[in-house]
Amino acid sequence: MNGLELRKGYVLRVRYRDGDWQLELTDVQTAEQITLTSPEALRSHLERLVRETPPTTRVRRP
Repeated sequence: MNGLELRKGYVLRVRYRDGDWQLELTDVQTAEQITLTSPEALRSHLERLVRETPPTTRVRRP
């Protein structure tokens, strides 16, 4: 995918379409795509995802 890859399996794209900037958030596993029209909407959506997504454990190997 072409875009900024976020943790938890999401990709963020910024597009200029129809005279407006759009933020597209795509779930890599389900291919669900959410179009957000403002940075505030993106922040709100990401905060909700963080609250609803269980934490993962990362193992660091030397």
